Amino acid sequence: MELPSDICPHCKNDRRQIREIIQSIRDNYDEIIDNGFNNFESDPSNQLILDLIALSKHPATQFDPIRLDMSKNVLPLLEEYAGLMDDYIEQDQVGYTDEGEDDDLEITRDSLNQIIPKVKKEVSRLLADYPDDYTTLFHPK
Repeated sequence: MELPSDICPHCKNDRRQIREIIQSIRDNYDEIIDNGFNNFESDPSNQLILDLIALSKHPATQFDPIRLDMSKNVLPLLEEYAGLMDDYIEQDQVGYTDEGEDDDLEITRDSLNQIIPKVKKEVSRLLADYPDDYTTLFHPK
């Protein structure tokens, strides 16, 4: 299995700079914002989960307990979202003919529509703590 170029082949840690991780989180967060209300065309949750794990393991975050807690608190919500998206995709691809199975798809949609605002809230709180100007993040003037 070939590892992505930003993963160290020896220690398996993410080698990206913190600004690259945050930018990837911002990009995938935008895709989650576009999802919802029965419009589930893409699933950025897997990359977002990887980015949040990388952020929580980044040395700069390790020394900041508030940011570390924030990044770790979002993970359970994203994992729940990812599981619901997997269910939704599986149910949607089956092509329902039975009315009971269509109810399952509707329940999954409702669950996604309930968790997406929670994910948005937590990720936006996390991102608000990281300025757009990364030069001031660790070297304040």
